[in-house]
Amino acid sequence: MTAIVMEFIEKFTLKSPYIFVIMTCGSSSGDATKYFTSFAKKHNIEVNYSNSIAMIGNHIPLVNIDEQKSLDKNIEVNINKLIKDISNKKNYIHGGSPIGPVMRNVIKVVKKIKAMDSPDNFYVNENCIKCNICIKVCLRANVSYSESKHIIFGKQCESCLSCVNNCPKKAIQVKGDKNPNARFRNDYISLKEIIDSNQQ
Repeated sequence: MTAIVMEFIEKFTLKSPYIFVIMTCGSSSGDATKYFTSFAKKHNIEVNYSNSIAMIGNHIPLVNIDEQKSLDKNIEVNINKLIKDISNKKNYIHGGSPIGPVMRNVIKVVKKIKAMDSPDNFYVNENCIKCNICIKVCLRANVSYSESKHIIFGKQCESCLSCVNNCPKKAIQVKGDKNPNARFRNDYISLKEIIDSNQQ
């Protein structure tokens, strides 16, 4: 779970008769839903339903997006199951995998070794057209221009890779990228929606 989500929960006040949480993942969510539910409870948010759904993974240092697109994850079927549960106000907390805590720690170690959130992990090639999209989609305002109009990356990266996946010229590259020519944004989410959400 990213730091920005945890910060939001710490500040957020939410009162509702029925609160549900759906997490997306590339393959397994580990124990993320259980961990989130527990974290939310500590901050006076009582979750009634938490679950996860496997979608197309787009964390490119760890997955090949083209391979992810070719996998049949029964996304529509699983979405409809979630809709049915929530419509019926089902009470359920996904327990996650027994090895979830181990997976969480392994991911932390891998991210640290690969320096996934380090500015040194990103570079911009000659395809950059200075369209500002990378700056606008960064939820941490971590991407900016230098005085010489070069893209620079700060030290507040959440490793969401929105800047990478939304670059129209695939100019932003990440060290260790499994497939530098493959990028992905959910077909049901527009670029404008991502940019607008960062203006709130």
